[in-house]
Amino acid sequence: MTEGTQYQIIDRIDVGGMAEIFRARNLDTGEVMAIKRILPALGQQSEFVDMFVDEAAICMFLKHKNIVRVYQLGMMGDDLFLSMEYVAGINLRELLNFANQYDYHLPVSEAVLIAIQILDGLEYAHNCCDDDGEPLHIIHRDVSPPNILLGYNGDVKITDFGLVKAKTQMTKTVPGLIKGKFSYLSPEAAYGESIDIRSDIYAVGILLWEMLTSRPLYSDPVEMKILD
Repeated sequence: MTEGTQYQIIDRIDVGGMAEIFRARNLDTGEVMAIKRILPALGQQSEFVDMFVDEAAICMFLKHKNIVRVYQLGMMGDDLFLSMEYVAGINLRELLNFANQYDYHLPVSEAVLIAIQILDGLEYAHNCCDDDGEPLHIIHRDVSPPNILLGYNGDVKITDFGLVKAKTQMTKTVPGLIKGKFSYLSPEAAYGESIDIRSDIYAVGILLWEMLTSRPLYSDPVEMKILD
């Protein structure tokens, strides 16, 4: 963890249940980057801090063209943050919402290309090893449209390993606890059972289905019905 690098916040580009994302400028290099900061309300809760640190520790091992690079874990005042690669573009959720609203169908070749690049990134993460050559046993657990970034330059990148399961993590999975977005869970994950890398691959199958049909595979305002 370091406090050496200084960033100038430009604007906030997204907020989730655990963190918010800012576009920022590295004052040392002038490079535009993304800053992911843990929400202030969660910064004093050890469970969320451990998850955030887990994400940083794992992601800094991941160096693949289809995974958003994480560079630094640091402190901004009293708040933990990650500095990350900034991807100028949209996420897959925005594209699918547009397609559904305007009855637009993504060309099959483009949908398949996006799916292949997601799978390439996941294959790398699933097989990633630490500096000693020991497998990290990484499972993303939240492969879903908001976590797939589509760059205006054609890049496809997986982001948000906040729910990752890996050998090195400090936070441990509680048996029976369901993590991830319900509409993209494998049956095993939906039952709260033990999962492996096939759970991530299953989620990519749902993403591909939705890209080809321009509508959600599972959709219900009552989340328990989605699990059923």
